[in-house]
Amino acid sequence: MPAMTNCAGLNATVTTAAQSTSLGSNVSLASGYPTENYYCTTSGNALQSVGTYSSPPSPFDCSATGNPGVTPGDYIVVQVTYSYTPTFSGLSLTSSQTLTSTSLERLQ
Repeated sequence: MPAMTNCAGLNATVTTAAQSTSLGSNVSLASGYPTENYYCTTSGNALQSVGTYSSPPSPFDCSATGNPGVTPGDYIVVQVTYSYTPTFSGLSLTSSQTLTSTSLERLQ
């Protein structure tokens, strides 16, 4: 780690994974992704970003979330898009639109 510098094929691997669904090559990796961020959990168990790949949290702990003795987790953040067009545009309640989804994966 960090994956952004140590995994040369990261973008290709993430794109292959995203396109392995039944939507196939209609799924695209969003511009600027993947990214690598450092996250800590808050008191409500939500993830809060405390640093990015290019600027790790300093000091490297979870002080920002009230847990100074905890080391942030290293996460890859992936966002994909899909252009949706209804089969029957005149009969559908939904119009054509771009759908976006974001996923976080913790690295060990």
